[in-house]
Amino acid sequence: MRDDLTAILVTFNPDKIKVIKLINSLCEKCQSVIVVDNNSNDKAFLNSLPYSSRLKVVQLDENKGIAFAQNVGIDELKKSPTKFCLFLDQDSYPDESFYSSILLAYNELSTSSSKIILGPSLIDDVTGREFSGVIYDNNGRRHKINVNSDLNPKEVSLIISSVTFLTFDSLVDIGPMLSSLFIDFVDNEWCLRAKHKGYSIYVIASAIIKHSLGDKTIKFLNYNIPIHNSFRRYYKTRNSIWLFNYSYISKNLVVREVLTNAVHLFFNLVFTNNKCKQLSSFFKGVKDGLAGPNK
Repeated sequence: MRDDLTAILVTFNPDKIKVIKLINSLCEKCQSVIVVDNNSNDKAFLNSLPYSSRLKVVQLDENKGIAFAQNVGIDELKKSPTKFCLFLDQDSYPDESFYSSILLAYNELSTSSSKIILGPSLIDDVTGREFSGVIYDNNGRRHKINVNSDLNPKEVSLIISSVTFLTFDSLVDIGPMLSSLFIDFVDNEWCLRAKHKGYSIYVIASAIIKHSLGDKTIKFLNYNIPIHNSFRRYYKTRNSIWLFNYSYISKNLVVREVLTNAVHLFFNLVFTNNKCKQLSSFFKGVKDGLAGPNK
């Protein structure tokens, strides 16, 4: 058990058996575990959680998005901070060697700089597929790299914010998640803000987490096109436009995200039945996106 590590876990309508298993494991490995439930429809699983002095459960009475819930967890952590913080979500399952691997990598990398953020090697829990790393070049173009080609840390531009390891001091320096984004592009904005502040982000191949994104996809040529419902279409559209408001995010990158969302909308219109809802959500997202954040 690490006496210098706190895990922050956000839940929303989780698989009861899996999430209880995950929380039990976290309580064995971490000094403290903060569970923030985002107003799940069935809260019965909360009554089945293990009793532990290390476990703190926060029940929200409204779902204000993943970023808001993570920030609630951060606020709880500030009351009794530990040196390290690990963000997880209910679909993340750390390998047994994850903790020793991520801490070993931190100790090695921190000899050069304290401004580091670490992410694990992600493996799809269903297919066994290894997730690629993402790098944005100076022109905002997106490139995928194999982060598992060897065991050396791979520097990337982006990791999933719900599977992130960093020090508490770094978390305070970078700042909280942008709760106004609700769900989509929370990772992008936070990671690019961190990069702008001088942080390096690495994927550690030996630190393995099984993860399920839960997104349905269709195969077109060599591309996997995500299929999202109208709810997600709204946030994908609005938030991609909102990214123009942040000076630390390349405008070329934002243009790419806006165009990619439009392409994904086209495929959703072709291959799904909720065409009217998709279009309605898209145009509402455009309207609210152009109005700008907090307007």
